[in-house]
Amino acid sequence: MEQHEAEPSQSPSPARRLPSDVLADVLRHLPPRGLAASRCVCTDWRAAVDDRGLLRAAVDALLPRSLDALLVNYPGFLHTEFFSRPAAPPGRPHISGELSTYLPAPGGEYRDSYTVRDHCNGLLLLDGHVVVNPATRRCAPLPAPPPLDDDDARRRSRCLFHEYLVYDPAVSLHYEVFVIPRISWSSAHAPMSLCHRPADDGDRGFLPGCDARIENIAWPPSPFNISVFSSRTGQWERRSFVREGPALGSVADMLPSIRILARDLPAVYWRRELYVQDQTNFVMRITSASDKYQMIKPPLVTGCTNPRLRLAGSEKGVYYVLHDATDPRRLRVWILDGSCGQMEWVLKYDHDLSPVLELWNRNDKLDGPWVLQDINYYYCDEEQERKEEDMEEAVDLKLEWDSDNDDFLEEGTETDSDGSDDDICYIGFHPYKEVVFFSRSMECKGLAYHLSSSKVQNLGNLCPKSRNVTCYCIGTALCFTPCWLEELPGSSYSLETC
Repeated sequence: MEQHEAEPSQSPSPARRLPSDVLADVLRHLPPRGLAASRCVCTDWRAAVDDRGLLRAAVDALLPRSLDALLVNYPGFLHTEFFSRPAAPPGRPHISGELSTYLPAPGGEYRDSYTVRDHCNGLLLLDGHVVVNPATRRCAPLPAPPPLDDDDARRRSRCLFHEYLVYDPAVSLHYEVFVIPRISWSSAHAPMSLCHRPADDGDRGFLPGCDARIENIAWPPSPFNISVFSSRTGQWERRSFVREGPALGSVADMLPSIRILARDLPAVYWRRELYVQDQTNFVMRITSASDKYQMIKPPLVTGCTNPRLRLAGSEKGVYYVLHDATDPRRLRVWILDGSCGQMEWVLKYDHDLSPVLELWNRNDKLDGPWVLQDINYYYCDEEQERKEEDMEEAVDLKLEWDSDNDDFLEEGTETDSDGSDDDICYIGFHPYKEVVFFSRSMECKGLAYHLSSSKVQNLGNLCPKSRNVTCYCIGTALCFTPCWLEELPGSSYSLETC
């Protein structure tokens, strides 16, 4: 009788013999990158990570969901100013806005200024195509975007471009940068038209030029060719996004409707979609996963002939804020609602700011729990020793702003304040609460206004030391939320190596 050799039994590895709860306890000690790699080992490990939300919990621990600073760009300043608490939260190091301490010296590999152009979940996009995490002091230089036609295409075309950073560490450790083209004017009298440039590879994108026959083409085009940088590949690529729904009109139709400069157009990244405000106050919703985009009509505004809408976002959704100098006593806030299958703006707040403005005019307190780091002032070489002492003294102040309790303005004795209504300017929206930030140019104040309670808080002095002025203006402001993830794809510099 023929005997067969017994086949050796396939015994599972020791790791696979672990009970699921024990395996989860072991994996939860890994950093986010290790957890992401563990999900690829086998089905059991993926289930251990996903069923218990280990990756999201690890990321959330490094995303404290706090507003740490307002990043303020003043016209004529080389560096973005950080308006923040002078003391760090317990257990966290102080985040400095002096980016020169962990970036190569200006004039070398980077440009002469460290101006922040966009922010997303803790990462900053600087002029000169550099992505920075100021919490971990790591940076990643990006290659220059590919030219449109030749090296001088952007300068010759006078087309306006804006770059937006997309980053969600709870989904992926990689980030993307979108370069969105804008319709602009070629001169003070004649509008610029967009020309159709057929390429050898079949690309039928639209580029700026001078062919007036193209003014009848629909805008935005479909497909809409956008340059996108991905940290996963380390390269730029030209991606085509197909429009869902109708166009806004022709290129010629858009020109009279342009109200806003391209540098002032904000964007919101929410639930894996990028919302970009257009110069006509329409919102472009870009879905990167499907290479599609949609144009969303602005809210219907009454009582204002030229509304100055500002796109904003928080964890609750996407907002439009209207506070116009022509009617400074009125604040309106809409939230975008897509529950019924169509994107519609729903008016959520319509506030009369008269009591608030009167309260502001009665209060002459300038200093508050937040301070301006005055990077432009300290960056100068003159009197450097005295300035460093001033900075150390400011950092030693153990002050923290509590958005629920600190520095609420109350009725008091009238002062000689000459504050007026038209110097109130909207500058930002809290990323986790329905709180609107204002500035007062005449008094150099930063203020926080709680939409649900109509309470007002004084944040502090927004006047830079770099200029001895009694009136100033803010170009743009961004809300900074820290991210303590050490991983930054493409990072080549850190504080230790610079």
